[in-house]
Amino acid sequence: MIPAALAVLGGLLGAAAGSLVALAVERMPRDLPVLAHPFRCAACRGSLPGVARIPVAGALLAGGACPACGAPSLRRKAIIEAATAASFALVAWRFGVGFPTVAFLWYAAVFIAVFAIDLEHRLILNRMMYPAIVLAPVAALMTGLSLPSSLLGGAIGFGTMYLLYVLARGGLGGGDVKLGLFIGLITGAERVLWAMLAFSTLAGLVSALLLLTRKKGRRDYIPFGPFMVLGAVAALLRSW
Repeated sequence: MIPAALAVLGGLLGAAAGSLVALAVERMPRDLPVLAHPFRCAACRGSLPGVARIPVAGALLAGGACPACGAPSLRRKAIIEAATAASFALVAWRFGVGFPTVAFLWYAAVFIAVFAIDLEHRLILNRMMYPAIVLAPVAALMTGLSLPSSLLGGAIGFGTMYLLYVLARGGLGGGDVKLGLFIGLITGAERVLWAMLAFSTLAGLVSALLLLTRKKGRRDYIPFGPFMVLGAVAALLRSW
């Protein structure tokens, strides 16, 4: 199948998968079942408009917010669905049909969920990271990494983030350490340090900009997870 057709199919699959990712982003921080009553607002339990069931466009047509309580769940849903669709389309276009595609699609879904939850709630959830960590070596094998490289990468990612966690004295959380382990497992020993250099540089630049523009103070918390996600994505794109 030609890459353009694969990209279209990947985008359609991503839009549908994005609906599930959006449910996870909305419900997991509230410790709610992800799939129970999917068309009810997680904030007020009110029913969402039927048009919101259409990926991306439906959430926007419904006004972007819960009609009962005004929670921005539909706006968030549209953004996550669009991001997942774009990511899946890129993966399908780049890798075609095969085991690497399956692994990279899963990486995309996990990274989008982690990015959105940490950005909004300042949390990297154990109930998301523990299963991801267990499955990561299997996914890494599907992309062509060897098991020793995956495990060594995980050790490097975990060790580096744990050291930063100790040195930061509250500036980082335990979830960042677990995310470092996951990133190391999927990037491998050859790429994990590049990923960490990328996200550390990006985090430093953005933090400096926020301080200079006085949008954040020195004591304000800045979520580190989104930067880690972007660094990992940069490392994966650079390598494959």
